[in-house]
Amino acid sequence: MTKNTGISSASVVCCCAVIAATVLSALWILNDVLSTPVKLAVLAALLLAETLALIFILRERRRFATFPNQWDLIVAKAEYLRVEYANADYGSKLEKIAETARYSDNVVSTNKERDIISALDSLSDLLTSSDAKAIEDKIDELSALLEKRNIDARGLQRGNY
Repeated sequence: MTKNTGISSASVVCCCAVIAATVLSALWILNDVLSTPVKLAVLAALLLAETLALIFILRERRRFATFPNQWDLIVAKAEYLRVEYANADYGSKLEKIAETARYSDNVVSTNKERDIISALDSLSDLLTSSDAKAIEDKIDELSALLEKRNIDARGLQRGNY
C-alpha cells in the first residue's frame, strides 16, 4: 500500500510540474505577461520540482523493486548453507543464522541487506576452505549483521525501542 501511494503521489507531482511548465512556456511566448526575472525564477522552481519528483520516483521504484528479491535471496542462501554444512562443527551456528533470516521482518527494507548478501557469499567461499578461525569470525559477523538489521527493521516498522 505504501509503495503504490508513494509512487503515485510522486507521479502526480511530476505531472503537475510538466503541466505548469507547459503553461509557463505558453505564457513566455506571449512575452507581455511576466517579466524575464520572474519567468526565470518560476521556470527554475518548476525544473527543480520536476527533478526532485523524478528522483523520488526512481528511488522508490528501485527500493521496492529489489527488496523482496533480496530478502528471499538471503533466506535461500542461509538455508542452503544450513543444509549443506549441517554435519560440520559450525552446523548449529548456521542453523541459527538460517532461522534468524527466516523469521526476520521482511516487510521493510533497511540498507543492510546488501551487506548481508555479501557476507553470505564470502561465508560460502570460506566454508569450502579449511580456515576454521576465519569461518567462525565470518559466522559471528553475519550473526551481528542480521541482528543489527532486525533491530533497524523493528525500528522502522514499529518505532524505535
